[in-house]
Amino acid sequence: MYRLLILFAIIILLLSHSNAQEIQAPLAPDSRIDVLDKELTKKFGLFPEYSNISSIILFQGTDGSYILEISYKIDGKLARVRKNISSTELAELRQKIDEKLQIVAPSMLINQEGRIKLLASSLALGLSAWGWMLPEGFRIEDNKAYFATYLLTSAGSFFIPYYLTKESPVSDASAMLSFFGGVNGIMNGAFLYEFFTEVKIDSVDIYGNEYYEDDFGNRALTMGLTSIAQAVAGYYIATLTKMEEGKSVLISGLGAMGYGYGLGTSVIAGSDIDEFKNNAGAMVLGNIAGMFAGNFIANQQHYTSGDALLTLNSALVGTLIPLSIIALTESEDEKAIAGMLMAGNALGIFAGDYLIKGYDFSLSQGNLTTLGTFAGGFLGGGIGYLISSDDDKSLFKTVTSMTAMGAGIGLGFMYYTFKDDAEVGKKMGQLDFDINPLGLMYSLNNKKTESYMNYHIPVVSMSYKF
Repeated sequence: MYRLLILFAIIILLLSHSNAQEIQAPLAPDSRIDVLDKELTKKFGLFPEYSNISSIILFQGTDGSYILEISYKIDGKLARVRKNISSTELAELRQKIDEKLQIVAPSMLINQEGRIKLLASSLALGLSAWGWMLPEGFRIEDNKAYFATYLLTSAGSFFIPYYLTKESPVSDASAMLSFFGGVNGIMNGAFLYEFFTEVKIDSVDIYGNEYYEDDFGNRALTMGLTSIAQAVAGYYIATLTKMEEGKSVLISGLGAMGYGYGLGTSVIAGSDIDEFKNNAGAMVLGNIAGMFAGNFIANQQHYTSGDALLTLNSALVGTLIPLSIIALTESEDEKAIAGMLMAGNALGIFAGDYLIKGYDFSLSQGNLTTLGTFAGGFLGGGIGYLISSDDDKSLFKTVTSMTAMGAGIGLGFMYYTFKDDAEVGKKMGQLDFDINPLGLMYSLNNKKTESYMNYHIPVVSMSYKF
């Protein structure tokens, strides 16, 4: 009878768990350690009952249980043991690993996955902007001194952050927000200088045309210093808040779109679109508002980098649609145009945010979606150019409308291509319940014999993912 019970349990197990899988889980998530090798295991003093350990790997079953696989050598031959551990035991093991790391390898606790990106983006900003802005700002007129300052500033844009982040955390989000801050700082510096500086008339020609003074040196210095300040601020904000990369991408994208909202709001409020001084201040405020909006939206659900890119592409398509309507109606009302473009963009953001609910699109899927959206727009614009007449107005109407249509189709096609393959996002309140008949077999067997490994399998397991 006992043997029949065991056989029955095994048959049920095979039928109900034929698709069961075990996925490798990190042993120390904060330290990005997936496998403990021979050297680390020896330093940590873990599992002394097994001599000459080769590796320790953690797996998680579909029922939420954890299995620890320990590989070690006996008389030169590889041996392997698998131990079920509870969530409490795993938490204790991870805490012990972190404590040991603090002593024997503290550098492993530092997340520097985005350091190369940070240094590369900083060098790019140094070569393209900071290198010439600083000598312009300090009014270096000698060519030799100017070029030397450019080279030294560019070199410093790499070596200074390299030294400062040598033992500091640098995540992908930190690198992204730092680069975005540097780029935005250039624009904000120019806008702020324009807003706070009084324009002076330099000369008037014989026809009455006025020419204004433009202190390019001070403008360049303001742009450079603002860019550096925002790059540093972006790094610290992302680092101190432990921001994920998806959120940093969304904040960066909506911050850039915020310039358009600032300009549009200024125009609707009565400012002429050519009044750059008044519009400049509004565009800086729009940029700040866009970043706060990105942070708010990303806090409502889990955002991967791919999710953020899909939402930003949806916002782009949402802007192209009213643009095509404006072209078809030949509207020249600046306030109406600004309102329609902002409304279309906002609806696009809302649609993108809705479409990614329950999905985690990868970065590669997000990049391909971006390429597909642009390629669709180019395809539509190309077809529109071919079928339109030679009349300039007709050409503009057709190309604009077909570009919007093509971009929308491209976005939709790429979304539905990746939708089924995208991982399900982090859901609130996911309850998992599982029954394992094999646990009953071990439970009955352990009443008659003692297990030398303290090996146990749960008969019933339940987990709740927050």
